[in-house]
Amino acid sequence: MTNAYCDLATLKSGGALNIAGTAYDRRLLGLLEEASRLIDGYCNRHFYVLVAARQFEMNWGPAGVRQLLVPDLVRVTEVRVARGCGGIVRNFVSDQDSNPIQSPAQDSAHPTRWRSVPWRLYPRDASPDKPWGRPHTRVTLGSAAGSVAGSVAGYDCHCHGGGDQSPCAGLVEVSGRWGYREVTEDTGAVIAQGSGMGLTDTAVTLDGEHALSPGHTLAVGEEQMYVTSVAGQEITVARGVNGTLAADHEEGTAVRVYRYPGPVLEACLQLASLLWGRRNRPGESVSGKGNQGRFTVGLGPGVEGLLAAYRKPAV
Repeated sequence: MTNAYCDLATLKSGGALNIAGTAYDRRLLGLLEEASRLIDGYCNRHFYVLVAARQFEMNWGPAGVRQLLVPDLVRVTEVRVARGCGGIVRNFVSDQDSNPIQSPAQDSAHPTRWRSVPWRLYPRDASPDKPWGRPHTRVTLGSAAGSVAGSVAGYDCHCHGGGDQSPCAGLVEVSGRWGYREVTEDTGAVIAQGSGMGLTDTAVTLDGEHALSPGHTLAVGEEQMYVTSVAGQEITVARGVNGTLAADHEEGTAVRVYRYPGPVLEACLQLASLLWGRRNRPGESVSGKGNQGRFTVGLGPGVEGLLAAYRKPAV
């Protein structure tokens, strides 16, 4: 996963490790990424924004509003339902783009069909696009009148004799932006004149003063980019990260940077500093799960205290 909740310049600053030069930059950036994944594992949620389609199984009973509990959700672009008898649904697999495709074992006489349905997100006042916001955690399927039946008319269940009212397992696919919240800030920089970005470009020159550093995640249009190095006004990035697609960007395009909750940033900073301090003491052990699997350094009461308000029960 290419993102970090704290940037390299902050970690190297006098208020943290007080490291000059670039000799350890790659290693330090790796520690920030590792600390971020430990935070995800400890909190049972993630704070970066992932663009993805996720599928959930739902049991369809009598017509009515159906509520789906989901991981942290910022915004939905589409909700689709698939109806068919449970055995047929279970015979479906997904391709690399999360599109259900028919397996050879499926009953071709009764294919599972997808249809977009209306939805509402709850809590209604979550405001995950605000610095004080929280994520949506429930998706209600159906029309404003509270009925799914009209939205999924024609999805017959063949294992119970047919009819839209028959109980039947089905799939719900939610496409959108997943994460605790999505807050970005103007960097004050734009893509420089004569320095537009093509699909495969990884280096770009910026106009305007900025304080970008390796470890920052940028929002340029709908694309997310991860900063890996900075040399004055030229930055190098990983393209199309966190489920987004690389795109062409014209000169003058604004560059925004993702901002994470303050306690999460501080926890990442402290944890990365802790990992760095213990690099030559392998006998000491941080419990958690990071990019390299499970290993031990207790997160420590300071880090755990910072994250206490963000930790979800494990399920």
